[in-house]
Order: sequence, then C-alpha cells, then structure tokens
Amino acid sequence: MSSNFPVEIPETMGIATVYPENQAAGIAARGAGARMCEEAEADGYSNDICAYARISLAYAKLKSCPEQDVAMPDVLLCCNNICNCMIKWYENLSRDLNVPLIMLDIPFNPDNEVSDAQVAYVKGQFLDAIKRLEEITGKKWSDEKFQEVMNNSCRTSRAWLAATAMARYTPSPFNGFDLLNHMAVMVTARGKPEAAEAMETLLKEY
Repeated sequence: MSSNFPVEIPETMGIATVYPENQAAGIAARGAGARMCEEAEADGYSNDICAYARISLAYAKLKSCPEQDVAMPDVLLCCNNICNCMIKWYENLSRDLNVPLIMLDIPFNPDNEVSDAQVAYVKGQFLDAIKRLEEITGKKWSDEKFQEVMNNSCRTSRAWLAATAMARYTPSPFNGFDLLNHMAVMVTARGKPEAAEAMETLLKEY
C-alpha cells in the first residue's frame, strides 16, 4: 500500500498492510540503498527515478533483502495524490508480481472549493475499491467497524495535530527526525486505538 492510500479502508476490512516507501527507507538507512538501486538499474530502470521506487522494484525481483524484509503482497493499493511516479511504480509491481492493483485517482484542484462532481468521482472510487477488496479477499465490509476505525483515526489525528503544534514554542520539544519517526505511525496505523494512545501520550510529553 502506498502511504497516501486511505488506510482506514483496509483497516476496516482487517487487511494487513505494508508500505514499500517505509521499507525502502529502512533498507537505505541500513546501507543497502545503492546495492538495491543498482539491481533495479541493471534491469533497465533509469537512475533518475525515485530511489524508493528503484529499491522496491529490486525487492520485488529478489524477494529478499536482509536489511528489511517484508511479506510479498496479494494486492496493491495506490493513490496518485503524492507524485506521478507512484502510478508507474505500482503498475510495474503489479505486472512483475502478477497481483491486482487498485488505484485511486484524485483529481487536481486549483481552487478552494470542491465541486459535487469531484466528490462523486472520488467517492465512486472508494466504493469500487471496497467492492474489489471484498472480491479479492473474501472479507466483507462493515459500516460499524468503519465507524470505529474512523473514530480512532480522528482521535489519533487530533492528538497528532495538537502535538506537532508545540513546534511554535522555542525551543521546540522535538526536531525533524522526531517528527518523521512519529509521522510513520500516522501514515500506517492511524485507525488503530494503539495509534491514538501513542499520539495522546506524545502530546502529554510535549
């Protein structure tokens, strides 16, 4: 799953997720980024595309990297509201691994207002993604579980925003590395009660 796909959807359905961007960052932090990038480049991927993508595509080929292994996917979930590289990266993963890809297309909006047509367009994709995940996994959607997940997600987000707002103080109670480390929880697990508890604890500490 890409970091910008709404985690609340697979969380509601009890689908375990892993994040290639986070894995690639872990691999690079442990010193294997250059090795994995060279592996992808040997297969023809340009060295001027995203290093995260190159590391991930190399991992899809090798199926193992001692610096940071993850489970191979049964389905890929991607959303294009971060960068266009994500589209081709996940399309190639889908092709190379022969697994289905669910892509959410979020239209560019230069205005402050959002039209009813744009809302309907994105909503339709959310509903289609849920339907396809039901078909692929055999799991069923639950509105009650979704409400629980959204309550957790909102609680987590409120605490996160309040905690990061503490940067207005001098000295700030955290630095950029702290922010990025804690942000990983927000990206991957904000619909879980443990994430809400973690962010509320962080707010108290700050």
